[in-house]
Amino acid sequence: MTRITDSYMLGMLQFGMARNREKVAKHTEEISSGYRAQNPSDTSQPGLIDQFREKAGRMQGHLERIQEVLGNLDYQEKVLGESENVVQRALELAAQGASETYSIESRASMAKEVFGLRDQLVSLANSTYQGVYVFGGGVDDTPPFEQQETFPISPATPSRGYENPASGPASERYIYNAAAGASTTRTVEVSDTVTIRVNAAGSNLFSSAMDALERLGRALEGYRTDPAVTSTSSPVSPDGSGAAYTFPAEFSSQSADIRQAIDLLKSASRNQISVERSSLGARMNQLQSAKSVVEVTQTNARESLSGLQDADIAESATNLTQARTALEASMTVSGQVLRLTILDYL
Repeated sequence: MTRITDSYMLGMLQFGMARNREKVAKHTEEISSGYRAQNPSDTSQPGLIDQFREKAGRMQGHLERIQEVLGNLDYQEKVLGESENVVQRALELAAQGASETYSIESRASMAKEVFGLRDQLVSLANSTYQGVYVFGGGVDDTPPFEQQETFPISPATPSRGYENPASGPASERYIYNAAAGASTTRTVEVSDTVTIRVNAAGSNLFSSAMDALERLGRALEGYRTDPAVTSTSSPVSPDGSGAAYTFPAEFSSQSADIRQAIDLLKSASRNQISVERSSLGARMNQLQSAKSVVEVTQTNARESLSGLQDADIAESATNLTQARTALEASMTVSGQVLRLTILDYL
C-alpha cells in the first residue's frame, strides 16, 4: 500500500487553494468589468474577437466622419441659400432699374445697393468652416475671391480692377484665386463603399453671379463693361475695360445692358448656385443612408463581440460564490492538515 507523504499532501492542498483563488479573482473581474474574456487569448476564438473589435472601431470612425461631413455640407447649403437671396434681391433692383421711367440719377442710386450685394456675395463665397475656406477647392487657407489688381494708377495709388471709373465700388473687380489646386475638389470616404464630394471650387459657383452683379452695378452707375456678352448661356468675364455711357444718347443702351444683366443673374442662379444646392441635398441624403448602413454594421459587430466576450453577470455571481466557498473549504482543510503535520514532529 502506497503511503501519501505529508509534503505531497501539502503541495496538493496549496495547488487547490491557488486554483480557487484564481477562480475567485476571475469571477470577481467578470462582475467588475462585465467581460468574461478580457483579451482575445482568453477565448477559443481570438481571431473573431479581433475581427469584430476592428470592424466596430472602423464603423465608429466612419460615423464620426459622416457627422463632420454632414455639418460641413449643411453649412454650405445655408451659404448657397443666402447667395440665392442676394441674387434675388439684385434681380428685384435690376427689374426696377431696367424701366426707363427711372432717371440716370435714380439708377446710380440703385447701383450702391447692387455693389453692396456684390460685396455680400464675395463674403459668402469666402466663407470658412472650422477654419477652412469651403469654396476654395483644394486651397484651404487663401480666400477664394480677391480684388483684381490689374490697372495700377501710379506707385502711390492702390491698384483696382476697372479702368473706369477712377475710384469707388464700380472700379473694384473680384476674381477667383488662381493658385494651384483651387479648381479641384475633395472627397471623403464615409463608409467601406461610399465616397462623398465634400466641397466645390468657388469659380464654378459664384464667378458668373459676381460678374453679373458687377455688370449690373456698373450699368446702373453709368458705365459699360467689356467685353460685351453675346450669349447668356456662355458669358465672358469682364476684362477691366468699359467707358462711361454718353447721356442722353445712350440711355437706351444703358437700359439694354441692365436687362442683359438680369438674364445673366438668372442664368448664374439657375445653372450654378441652384445646381450645387441640389447636389448638396442629394449628397446629404446619401450620407444619411450611409449612416444607417454603418450604424447597423456597427451594431451587428458589437453584438457579435458581446456574444464572444461579455459575461453573464448572474452566472458569474453564482460561480464567484462557489469559488469562494471552495477556497474557504480548502483553507480550512489545509489548516487542519498543517496542524496535524506539525504535531507529528512533537
